[in-house]
Amino acid sequence: MPPFESGNVQSDWDVDFLQDILFESEWDEWDEWDDCNLSSEDLKNFTTPPTESWNDFPSDSNPAVFTIDSSKIYQWDLAKKEIRHLLKRMKQLFTREEAEEVSNAHVVKGCIGPNSEVGMFLQKELEITQQDYLRFMNTFCVQSAYRVSSAEMFRDDSLLKDSVLMLEDEYNAIWKKLAHLKQVASTTMRTSRHSKPLWESLETILNKMFADVSVNDREGRISIALDDDKIWFGSKRTHKIDLFNLKFTTHVKPNRKGIVAHTAVSTGINVPMGIVFERTKDSSLSCFKRLLDFLFAKDGSTNLRNVSVHSDRGYMIPMLVFGYILKCGADVVGTCKRMAACWPFTYNQTLKESDKRTMIDVNGAPTLFLKCCKEGGKRLFASAFRNGTKAVATAISSMHSAHQWEGITYKPIEQIQYDADPTSLISQFFRRVEIPECEDESVEDKGLIEELFDVIDPYTLRQGTADWHYLRKFSLTSSQANRAFLQSIVEYKDDPSWAAIALYLYGNDWMKILNLTPATPPLEESNDGASEGSSERQDDEDDQQPRADPFDPPSIRDYLLAGVAYDVNIVCAREKLLSFVVPDVDNDNDKDGIVCLSAQEAKEEYATWSRETRVATLKLLVDHVHKDHQKSNPSKANVLMWLQKSNPIRDYLFYSSTALKIMMNKKGIMFAPGSGQINMDRRIAALAGVIPSCSEELIQRTENNGRDTPVTSKEATIRALLEKSFLPHQKGKNREYCSLGHRLEVPTLRGWVRCLPEARHYRDIQVRGAYAAGLAAKKGSPWAKDSIDFILVVDDGLDDVSTWGFEAKGRVTANTAADEEADLLYSFDRHQRINQDEAHEHIVKVDERFQVMQHAYVYDFETVVLAIADNQAEIIRSCVISFSIEIKEHFGKVLTDLKDVALDWAYPAFPPGRNAVLQIPEHVSAIADTIPTINGRQCLQGTANLWFAMCQRPKPFPSVVRILPAIYAFWNVVKGGSDTATKLMDDCLVQIPKTHMNTETVAISRCLMLVLVQNHRLMQALSADSELNYPSLLHYRHAASKRQTFHSTLLLHAKLFRNMFEDEKRAANVATIVEPPDLRRAPRRQRIEGAIPEEMPFAATLPFATPKKKIGKLIREEIAVTEVQDMVYNCTGQIMQQYPAKAAIWCDYCGKNKVSWYCAGCKQWLCMTRRKFSTTSTTNSTNNPLELYCRPFGDKQEIKQFTKACYHKVHEAAWARSSNNVGGGRVTP
Repeated sequence: MPPFESGNVQSDWDVDFLQDILFESEWDEWDEWDDCNLSSEDLKNFTTPPTESWNDFPSDSNPAVFTIDSSKIYQWDLAKKEIRHLLKRMKQLFTREEAEEVSNAHVVKGCIGPNSEVGMFLQKELEITQQDYLRFMNTFCVQSAYRVSSAEMFRDDSLLKDSVLMLEDEYNAIWKKLAHLKQVASTTMRTSRHSKPLWESLETILNKMFADVSVNDREGRISIALDDDKIWFGSKRTHKIDLFNLKFTTHVKPNRKGIVAHTAVSTGINVPMGIVFERTKDSSLSCFKRLLDFLFAKDGSTNLRNVSVHSDRGYMIPMLVFGYILKCGADVVGTCKRMAACWPFTYNQTLKESDKRTMIDVNGAPTLFLKCCKEGGKRLFASAFRNGTKAVATAISSMHSAHQWEGITYKPIEQIQYDADPTSLISQFFRRVEIPECEDESVEDKGLIEELFDVIDPYTLRQGTADWHYLRKFSLTSSQANRAFLQSIVEYKDDPSWAAIALYLYGNDWMKILNLTPATPPLEESNDGASEGSSERQDDEDDQQPRADPFDPPSIRDYLLAGVAYDVNIVCAREKLLSFVVPDVDNDNDKDGIVCLSAQEAKEEYATWSRETRVATLKLLVDHVHKDHQKSNPSKANVLMWLQKSNPIRDYLFYSSTALKIMMNKKGIMFAPGSGQINMDRRIAALAGVIPSCSEELIQRTENNGRDTPVTSKEATIRALLEKSFLPHQKGKNREYCSLGHRLEVPTLRGWVRCLPEARHYRDIQVRGAYAAGLAAKKGSPWAKDSIDFILVVDDGLDDVSTWGFEAKGRVTANTAADEEADLLYSFDRHQRINQDEAHEHIVKVDERFQVMQHAYVYDFETVVLAIADNQAEIIRSCVISFSIEIKEHFGKVLTDLKDVALDWAYPAFPPGRNAVLQIPEHVSAIADTIPTINGRQCLQGTANLWFAMCQRPKPFPSVVRILPAIYAFWNVVKGGSDTATKLMDDCLVQIPKTHMNTETVAISRCLMLVLVQNHRLMQALSADSELNYPSLLHYRHAASKRQTFHSTLLLHAKLFRNMFEDEKRAANVATIVEPPDLRRAPRRQRIEGAIPEEMPFAATLPFATPKKKIGKLIREEIAVTEVQDMVYNCTGQIMQQYPAKAAIWCDYCGKNKVSWYCAGCKQWLCMTRRKFSTTSTTNSTNNPLELYCRPFGDKQEIKQFTKACYHKVHEAAWARSSNNVGGGRVTP
């Protein structure tokens, strides 16, 4: 049934119904506030305390605190206390004797049985007996368990009608009485003089029962989650009938109307604690107060001390928080809205001058912003969390202070082990990888792996987790150190250690490749260019580059005018291009001496060029750019774009995206934060001067556009490290390629091991085992960190078993795989064993050379393997590289120098205490201000504090999948209570008969369902382990759901109501329902598709056994006995299909098709479906020509055309005899 039709009750349980509001300066001009009625006096008090009373809580003076799953641990402690209280309370309320154990029957009888307050109230109001009440509740539970309507439940073919105790008319009569018992006439307005509706009295009874079970006599803290349960239903007559003092309102989702029930649920095991329906003149705030007052008020005052209240932004209004919750002594945690003159943070809004809120920029890395305000004896913290993906969340809390962060564990069992012994996870740092060719782990292998702990300090158990990403920040990993090396080499080129590493990376020509000749200024960044191809393999074309500085070529005009003509096609192409860049006064399209074509004109012009001219034109334009910085895969589209642009833009069209970034960095140009998405077109426009330097889009990082004040090597190094520490989230194809590369690591390792016997350089190598590892740091040099793919235990054939490093690289796109295959032309063998001096000749990408060097240094490996595979894990090439002790010492010296240049503040000689903050130098903060991915000093300082707090913990600690501010981690744990209760009720929805659906019956059904939810939670608590030996709240909930689902609870209620009904009948000496006994030799027959197979009394019978030979053949051969002939002659068809429907028997009539249809009247297997037939030859024996016949059909007896099958052919004579209509007077299947 569609959700908007009447008769279907739903709950919009995941939508907040309040909308964002901006209050005007004049109180008379304020936006309409949905579902909240406030007087003008209340509205003036609404904005207190003012925004100015909130004090900043900055990161530079407040340290960060890092915990793991502290919110879940806190809630599990509360849940255990709650379970013990419930067990004790149930024994007090539901049992009469001290020795009597509480059972499920006690819970049902005490909460919703015939002698409970709910049962007695309904019996009294409806004037029904206990037996009728038990029958109604039995039927109610069965209907809700299977979520069917009453019409479906009582259908003739329904399997449920025999499982309920009421008939359809009786059941609907109860609903009719509930709907109209307290209803006033449509011409009468309901007032306080009318009797209370049934739902109102039932609400009071339920709240009293909930308080007796969950609140009364409870010691310790009570944690409550409040939410609005939006119950919507369609009814065309709602506006014409009595609403029973309930507000029938429009919810957020369009065209959804209904009532609202505000519910309170415990955050531990999610036991319902109260329900309040929103009345005609109610607001959500008044319902909130009425609910808490009912639970905790006494003698006219509400005491909320030792109570935690958690709710979403719909309830977190300053008037309610400060004027009621905090005033009454409660703690509060919840999300809040962006409303002017209220909470101190906002985002994505336009602020007025009078608005004092703090605007949070959605761009930038994850950052926590805090402000605090003291009210009475409590401090309330308002927070805004930017999550790094252009989203901001706002929340308030009186339970959290300072910059608290929380990690969400990947495996809870690791947290349990870590709490018992902080060093227990060290043994799990190395995890063995299963390789079919390797034998089981030996003691020697394990000893070699454990020896690595002498040279490294383990930091994380896994790679790619949230803790791995954070602990790599402000460190010299291979990617970060590589960029920093390029920025600092200009200052250290005369240092022997730096020269040795540069020689390893680039070969003997490293000075030339890195443009470190005296006449050339230092290169900002060239790693990308070097990594795109083998830059050390210079050919003769390099001599044709126009200038020494690859980032300062001549203009396109000068380049074309000064070009050398070495080919006729080049000459023709140059003349074509010069016609567009040299002023032509006769050209109408000449704009300021530049010929710019429209898109259509460019296509027409390009179409006139010959193929040779097109190729030569593209070559000329590409060669204008230095080889290492050319645009990848230039095409016709780029030439067409060149024809449409002006000369300043043409100068940059064939640069790669990385080269454009470097040039902007050299010129000191950057885009302002929040100025929009940064793409290549905007970078080209900024470099070409199309975007004015005074524009608000751009920020000049240095004076005079950076040309007179170049960036120093130290500043460039710091900037490179910060940019690498605050990389934006990968999206789209890049994220997909990265994920695929990580998934290929193990298959690549296994593929390389399989290649060993076939590779001539590897035949003596035997891999005895492989291990995966997380993030590790060099012992004594914590800034040098490394994430290696695998560690191998290898027997190299020289009676020497040692550990090797293994780095797996994937070329997951067709282009990268093809480039790698093409580079193999320079090698004699795809599998090479080399030393460090040959690395630059065999490893194409510079960053991969740097990475294997990092592996060798951090783990002190003598040998590292680099294996490159395609996206099917097929090995393209591999190298086994040997490293000397000297080169590793040089590398360590380089990393130490880089740390001293850029990260000395992060690794001070005397670290601050655990509760101190890292002091970031001003020059570092100034550089961070220019990096868009950081976007503010608060982000830099907060991230550094969090990183420092994580480093202070014993490592490795449990892997975490997310790191969130503690406020939001806590909210994620507690918010699900009311939502879960609502979801349980929605999944087992009671569909009220349409004719009896109104606000009264909907509210009553919701009340009864909430009692059943409470019983469900109590039964789960009864069946739990008596010692509550569950590792966490998650384990308890999972085990409870496995033991008993809400569906099974409803069926258990139905069974108990039936048992109580039978006991009542026996007590009244009334005949009970006699059910057939279960006989040992008469087992219950299995149903097939809902029906029990039975013999066919309507089928034809013979006085003897049915002939084994096909009856059709007996008839055609005229050898059938008289009884068989009469049976076939008189049969008019009783067709049926075998189960399962499988065509396995040949047709008795045609003998050409296998069929599954059987006629019970003549005992023949016959065709009933249309078959393919041949049109090639009429003499072919396999032909089955299509035959048609016409007959009247339907009420109007229109002539219709049908396909004639064997079934029709066999019976058409009998049909003709039994009717005057020739062709069949009988409707056939």
